[in-house]
Amino acid sequence: MNIEDLYNLIDLNKINEFVDLNQEENLYIDFKTLKSNELNSDDDKGNYAKALSGFANSEGGIIIWGVETQKKSEIDAASGIKEIENVKKSLTRIEQLTGELLSPKLVGVKNKIINTKENNGLIVTYIPPSDNPPHMALGKLHAYYKRSGESFYRMEHFDIADLFARKKSPKLEFCYAINKTGKGNNQVNCNIKFGLKNISKVIAKFPMLDIHLSNPYQLSSYGIDGNGNYGLERSIGTSGKSGWNRYIGNLGTVIHSNSLIYVVSSDTISVKIENEIKDLVVSFDIYSEGMDPISDSITILGEEIKTNALS
Repeated sequence: MNIEDLYNLIDLNKINEFVDLNQEENLYIDFKTLKSNELNSDDDKGNYAKALSGFANSEGGIIIWGVETQKKSEIDAASGIKEIENVKKSLTRIEQLTGELLSPKLVGVKNKIINTKENNGLIVTYIPPSDNPPHMALGKLHAYYKRSGESFYRMEHFDIADLFARKKSPKLEFCYAINKTGKGNNQVNCNIKFGLKNISKVIAKFPMLDIHLSNPYQLSSYGIDGNGNYGLERSIGTSGKSGWNRYIGNLGTVIHSNSLIYVVSSDTISVKIENEIKDLVVSFDIYSEGMDPISDSITILGEEIKTNALS
């Protein structure tokens, strides 16, 4: 579950659970109370500015406004609920300050009210990780922050320089799709397409994928479309790893922001209701200009392959 999914799940029951379990603040969750429901105090505005900057410059996070804390093993933990009176007014003020307390502005901040009484309640704020860091906290702070553990810390010069260096880096992630390809002899045929998705706002140039499938699965030698065409050019014998295949983008190959390109597919997989399908382990290395290489693997369960093929 990612942070935005958690934000979507948080309701009054979840917040009461945090309090009952003395949920500690962590890398992604921060509890706050307000001195004024208009957020006019320097403390309230400073807390929000730090959180906007700190979460945006890190991995993103959630603020739950209206939850009191007390120390638990030197870490702030949820201890009670302090309802926000006239909570809609506070929400309006938080949304106003979102655009005033951060430079550059951050796209994707979300807020929602958790009602406890007719006009009272709590507010949950989701702050996404930024594709355009670093972000400066404004107000009276004029400083850059990051999230570390359960706290925000003021960034040193080398931290800021590192974020500026990463500012124009693309970010590719591995993706796959299971596709039916035909029926026959009491079985369903399918294959699995493997590709790269650009989840950043920066164009990915010269993408490259090294890939290996666990036995008994194999990559198709007929390309992504069955006619010998691949999403990236196949480079035979250059991966340097036994059993691996390499696919490289040429000079004009780019993957635009929020776009994906399927590169290669598996050979046909025949599925029968009565037969067990083995799990598939896909190992991969991903490269692109200006991006740190990614080496990882995923497991596609045989049951997932079977369910998709027979559905």
